[in-house]
Amino acid sequence: MMRFSIYDLKIIKEANMPATILKRQISNMLQNSEICQANVLRIDPETGEYQVVL
Repeated sequence: MMRFSIYDLKIIKEANMPATILKRQISNMLQNSEICQANVLRIDPETGEYQVVL
């Protein structure tokens, strides 16, 4: 598996990427991090949308 790079954040930041790429990039980042934290900022119960900060 490739190691996470700071340059991968540019890929994650892109808004118009398919969900599969976003999932793969975030999964790679989490798997290659020594310490992980996440906070849920907001949840919209009507749409199911949520915002998470890693």
